[in-house]
Amino acid sequence: RIEATITALGQLASGQLARIEDREPIDVPEMLDRVARENARPGSGVEITVEADDAGTVWGWPAGLRLAVDNLVRNAVTHGAATRVLLTAARQGESLTITVDDNGRGLPADEHEKVLGRFARGSTAAP
Repeated sequence: RIEATITALGQLASGQLARIEDREPIDVPEMLDRVARENARPGSGVEITVEADDAGTVWGWPAGLRLAVDNLVRNAVTHGAATRVLLTAARQGESLTITVDDNGRGLPADEHEKVLGRFARGSTAAP
């Protein structure tokens, strides 16, 4: 996972995300299940659930999508102190929406824009 993260960050930094040759089919339910399994820690008190049976496959950059979802799950648990995380994927027409919902403390509304910057942290971030 560390190697995949480093590779993905390198591609992001070098602007290689738009290369069509890096795109491939992504089995969304399988990817979400994998993120849930890899973030589950026995005895941690955190429950990660996936609801994505009808999501199917999308065309995209697998490492980038996985990194994004993985980071949202980790942030919910580490910085938001979430004990429940729900990963959903739902189709509406030709669109697919992936949602990471949790019961953590959240981020103050006035910090939403701030944390969208690269490597930015909110006031509720763990040290």
